[in-house]
Amino acid sequence: TRVCCKRARETMVIGMLGRCLRRFSTTVTQHVELIGKPETKEFRVFLKTAAGVRLSPWHDLPLALTAPGARDPVFTFVNEIPKGTYPKMEVNKEEPHNPLKQDLKKGELRSFKYGAMPFNYGCFPRTWENPEHKHPDTGFMGDGDPLDVVEIGETPIIMGDTVPVKVLGVLGLVDGGETDWKVVGIRKNHQRAAEFNDITDV
Repeated sequence: TRVCCKRARETMVIGMLGRCLRRFSTTVTQHVELIGKPETKEFRVFLKTAAGVRLSPWHDLPLALTAPGARDPVFTFVNEIPKGTYPKMEVNKEEPHNPLKQDLKKGELRSFKYGAMPFNYGCFPRTWENPEHKHPDTGFMGDGDPLDVVEIGETPIIMGDTVPVKVLGVLGLVDGGETDWKVVGIRKNHQRAAEFNDITDV
C-alpha cells in the first residue's frame, strides 16, 4: 500500500463529502440482527428499524446529520469492525439490504494477522469511490467501495452500530492500484470531541 499523506483541513473533507449528500437527518435509529455464527462464511449482520424492517447501511441511512453548510457538520458512521477485534468485516455490496459480512480472499475468511484493529473502522453511507474517476491527488481510480472511516475514540463500538461523527481529516491511500480514501473522525458524543477540530489536533 502506498500512502499519499494529506494533512487536510476539515473544510476540504466536508467539501468532498458534500458532493455525496442527498438528504440530512437529525437522528440515526436502527437495531442490529445477527444471522449465523461469527467467523463463518454464513455470518451476517443486518440493520433493522424498530418495526423489524431491514435497512441497507449503504443506501437507507442518511449521510449528513446536520443541514448542508452547518458550522459544525456531523455525519453517520457505520461501524464494520469494532476496535480490538480481528475479523475483517465489511458491507456486502451484492446482497439485498447490504448486510455486514466477513471478507473473503481466495475463498478464505480474512482476519487481521498483525494484531487487533486499533480503532473502530467502518464507512459512510451514500458514498462511493468511483472506479471510473481518476483522482488528481492520487493519480488512480476509485476502488468501487463506500468511503472508509476510522473512528479514533478509545472504546469499541458495536459491530453494525451507527454513530454520529465529526470529521477531522482524510488520508489518500493507493491500494492495489486503486484510490482508497480513509476519513479520520471522532464520535460526536466523545467527552473530548470539542478539543479536536483538525487532524493536527490528534
